Amino acid sequence: MGTTNTGCILTGLEIAEGDQVYFFMLHTTPDPREGHAITLPPLKGTYDGVMGIYLTEDLPSLGLKVGDRLPQALEKTHKDDARLFVHPDIFDTLRTTVYDEDGDTFGDTEDKGVLQLRNALADREKLDARGAELKADPQVIEAWLVARSLYAHPYGTWSKAHDVFLNALNTEDLLEDALMLFGRGRRLLHASVHLRQPLVPFTGGPQEVSDTARIAVYDLAASVARKRQEANE
Repeated sequence: MGTTNTGCILTGLEIAEGDQVYFFMLHTTPDPREGHAITLPPLKGTYDGVMGIYLTEDLPSLGLKVGDRLPQALEKTHKDDARLFVHPDIFDTLRTTVYDEDGDTFGDTEDKGVLQLRNALADREKLDARGAELKADPQVIEAWLVARSLYAHPYGTWSKAHDVFLNALNTEDLLEDALMLFGRGRRLLHASVHLRQPLVPFTGGPQEVSDTARIAVYDLAASVARKRQEANE
């Protein structure tokens, strides 16, 4: 069976068999307002050449371990979901990438979202089982706005996270792992908005593409963006 390269959903950078990568999955049917929900947050692995990965990290909150092959290990729950990838250098660097004039980074908003969710989960008596009713307490309203992403498409940072968090609530290690994955999903969504790179299903291929066009177009795009920024200052 032949292999095919794929690309980073945020930048188009080439990803070839054996490359390190982040792998995530989307619901194939978009919501008219919210787009395609993330059904699996970004996970670290080695690209297998056929639109999947061999996992390179243990993820106890998902019941996955190093060496598991995805999406095969999730066939029962993610059979029809779209497979996508992010270049690890890009995704990791987003943590410290400034996205606005105030100096905020994608990591700042990721950490804020995780803290909000942690607060909501710590005060679960103020939420019902669906997250649909909220007792009148201003201390948890902001947290609830994040926590609702656990309960239903299309709001989901990670639309299948509800059961994962319920199962992890009584085990600290599982909860920390789940919160880390939630943060990755937040980072991916936030970056897709600011980069104007919508998260949509991608089929992969052709087998290999030169970087020549990317370099030329991205250099031009950077030049145009700098001129626009300078004009607005």
